[in-house]
Amino acid sequence: MTNPKASLRIQTLGDHSRAVKVLRSLRRSKGRRQERRFLVEGPKVIEAALAERHPLDGLYFSGDASAKEDNQLLVRQAVRCGVPLFSLSAQIIRGLSDVPSPQGVLAVARMPDEAGGLNDFCDGKNFLTVLEGVQDPGNIGAIIRTARAAGVSGLVFCGGCADPYSAKAVRGSAGAVFGLPLFSGAGKDEISVALARGKYRVYGAVPLGGKAPWEVSFERPAAFLVGAEGSGLSGELSVLCQQMVTIPMAGKVESFNVAVAFGIIAVEIAKQS
Repeated sequence: MTNPKASLRIQTLGDHSRAVKVLRSLRRSKGRRQERRFLVEGPKVIEAALAERHPLDGLYFSGDASAKEDNQLLVRQAVRCGVPLFSLSAQIIRGLSDVPSPQGVLAVARMPDEAGGLNDFCDGKNFLTVLEGVQDPGNIGAIIRTARAAGVSGLVFCGGCADPYSAKAVRGSAGAVFGLPLFSGAGKDEISVALARGKYRVYGAVPLGGKAPWEVSFERPAAFLVGAEGSGLSGELSVLCQQMVTIPMAGKVESFNVAVAFGIIAVEIAKQS
């Protein structure tokens, strides 16, 4: 019987190799920024990356997980895309995993190139969303997923947002992180200049005092600004907004979850396109 490892040319990495040290560094935001790489865990999310032709530097399996029937499609897709295959010890995979019961497979994906700055990123995008201070990576992942579904053409992060390339955010995006242009760590002055240069009509989400989204005529190119649930948009970004938008609430609650509020307004903007 043919040895699957031999036929697939799977390279085994030692627990103390330099490659493993780099993988460990990707568990932290600083390491991801330095390497311009991030971890992708689980067959479904990796399949989404391959389907989007997102650049992957490697596919990593725990022991003989590559030979499991459930992973064979993933392996074939990776081989067709020219992604190198590696084997790691189960202990290393557990240490890299962000979930209690790892599935024994992860990948390393490249972050998009941001060298051109925010002006270049905004070129040609007619439905831009800017997130400020959204610190829960679960909300970040949900927003990325909803943004892709609503036809958002670019998502910008500023003001201490959670890392959109953290394991929880990537997993929460259900693979949408690979199909939506993202720009992380933008400065507020940089955002102001880019929105003015792109002649965006700027809308801001606020808990009180704005128009209901279905009462607003959204014009393109549109920039939709969303702040954290507790603090909302900062003064520097609020002043950029030409129209504030508020979702009416019937119940006695303080506010919507930020991901839910984003989804309601983003879908209304998409409906008017």
